[in-house]
Amino acid sequence: MFPDLEISGGNFPPSQTRQTIAMVATTVSWSVIVILLLGDYIFSALGIAPPQMYKDLKETQGTTMMMAFLLGSVISQAMTKTGAFEITLNGQVVWSKLETGRVPEWNELVDIMKSHLSP
Repeated sequence: MFPDLEISGGNFPPSQTRQTIAMVATTVSWSVIVILLLGDYIFSALGIAPPQMYKDLKETQGTTMMMAFLLGSVISQAMTKTGAFEITLNGQVVWSKLETGRVPEWNELVDIMKSHLSP
């Protein structure tokens, strides 16, 4: 239908704030996992008694590690997903999911292309 049409795609980056939240969530979840796995050695090497919260979490170590991993992953993915879908033609945005909140129907897309490519 449009033989000379070039199609390309790419990722729309999330805001710096959302990237930071994703990084913090991942770091916290992995820190919890490492502390639960190596906490006894860490506290022993530091010469301090483990806090009560550590002891409580250690009792359900497997569940706590799984929840830390899953929660960190969910938060990280939610923060980095933008839902962006934009169509540009000759450098001009002709459709934006960020503005409309939806992906265009096929007929809408064909009409947009025809209107922008017709002389």
